[in-house]
Amino acid sequence: MEIDELLFGPAKPDTSGWSIPALAIDLLPHQEEAVKFALKKQQTYLALDMGLGKTACAIAVIASAHQASATPAIIIVPPSLRRTWLEEFKKFAPHLKVRELRGQASKPLEPADVYIIGDSIISCWVDDLAEDPNTLLGKFRVIVVDEAHRSKNMSASRTRAIIKLANTCDTIRILMSGTPTPNGRNQEMGPQIESLGSRAWDGIGGKGKFWSYHCPIERDPNGKLNKFGKRANIDSLGLNEAMTSSFMLRR
Repeated sequence: MEIDELLFGPAKPDTSGWSIPALAIDLLPHQEEAVKFALKKQQTYLALDMGLGKTACAIAVIASAHQASATPAIIIVPPSLRRTWLEEFKKFAPHLKVRELRGQASKPLEPADVYIIGDSIISCWVDDLAEDPNTLLGKFRVIVVDEAHRSKNMSASRTRAIIKLANTCDTIRILMSGTPTPNGRNQEMGPQIESLGSRAWDGIGGKGKFWSYHCPIERDPNGKLNKFGKRANIDSLGLNEAMTSSFMLRR
């Protein structure tokens, strides 16, 4: 290990030379923009509106990673979207081998470039190696979380599992949702940013600023903290501006 890694942690993977490979269906200009953004930032939130082709963007990023020998990739999706993703891969990147992971009992992975798993069972597949020799931890270079707003609650096993798995992916992390905060609460972004990692936190001023400034625990008129831990919603516009100037692409 290099001395810089000992002092500052692992170096940021170099994706600067990656290019978008030819796909079976050409990307639209705004999709190419999103793919280039994801490759440059590496820890990215694609907050594109419904119908703008987030799935195609993620497939293009994975195809680029495959071209650079930086796969396998894993895609975590709502169970109802597994078939859709399989069909989209056949349309855009039929050269990639894609497998679907099913069931609550983890199994050895059969060879593939991409694995798709429902977010309802992801927590069953990410036990530590000592507890499960088939764990998914540490096996992927790229992670994509579709409808990422579903992991907005830190107490949910799904959320904790996604964060745990994402922290073992060393190259590309992508979250996707047209509605990152469906209830309009800043705190809903916290667990999602946690799965993106330290560079995403740094881009908005740090984890401490997020929790203490943008969504602090409310106090009563006497200054006493809310006993239920209810959090305030402060400067949502400023938070959005910080995210879009750092790791989030909105369209």
